Amino acid sequence: MKLIVYFVFYGIVFPLSKLPFSVLYPISDVFYFIAYNIIGYRKKVVWENLKNSFPEKTNAELQIIRKQFYHNFCDLIVENIKFFSITPEEAKQRCAIANPEVIDNLYEKNACIYALTGHLGNWEFAGIGAGLGVKFWPVVSYKPFSSEAFEQMMTEIRNRYFSIVPYYNVKTETEYTIATGLFRVNKKNPERKPIFVFLPDQAPSKKNSFYWVNFLNQETAFYTKVADMAQNYKLPMVFCDIQRLQRGYFIVHLTLLTDNAANETALDITNKYIELLEACIQKNPANWLWSHRRWKRKRRA
Repeated sequence: MKLIVYFVFYGIVFPLSKLPFSVLYPISDVFYFIAYNIIGYRKKVVWENLKNSFPEKTNAELQIIRKQFYHNFCDLIVENIKFFSITPEEAKQRCAIANPEVIDNLYEKNACIYALTGHLGNWEFAGIGAGLGVKFWPVVSYKPFSSEAFEQMMTEIRNRYFSIVPYYNVKTETEYTIATGLFRVNKKNPERKPIFVFLPDQAPSKKNSFYWVNFLNQETAFYTKVADMAQNYKLPMVFCDIQRLQRGYFIVHLTLLTDNAANETALDITNKYIELLEACIQKNPANWLWSHRRWKRKRRA
């Protein structure tokens, strides 16, 4: 069954990926009409998230942001379809690293570094842009898909431009440790030092340690584990702001969080990340992934 699903995916997606963006974006417009006007995909979740995050905005303003988000979300789908056949040259043109020197300057003195970002713009494109635009080789920590066929397909296409390491085992429902996961040898580009990329802007699981902050006007749980790990290994940490310039074009701005996490507390580093992420979202609200249930976990008394 897995092989059947796998080849069906490839039989549909790969031919679509050969289409130019000028054809794919009208397809995105059709997806938008279906998702927003017919299915209403997670419209209630998106609306509640926006309403609670921006209490100062009117309903009319929130409606505009919601529609912009759905347009971006559907563009994200067709852009990710394009990954299956996009060339390195075109990928590099479409996602630029604005200031690669921020991390390139860390290359000689560090065996690896940590990067924190969020579900901003097109984070998949950002991974490709980093793989082609900086000295370090990106190794992205991610949650695997529940579909084994889709997981295999996405792993193959992602590994063309960056490496991926799951932080969660779907079968055993356990987390991978640093020893078994993130620090395994990168066979794709062993000559390039790794930059480990984390997207900790999802709701943390009950098994994880986290602490509560006011984020987008709501009590929000955030992981501190990444900062803890960086402290243990005395690593630099950077923040990546991924912004959509227009359809199919992105830019990544890098900010140094610390040149040595051992010199700061994990909470201080995490707070810096949260402040930068919130500023990015407030600057361009439709650029974030509002359809996820970020605030499903509530603090207990």
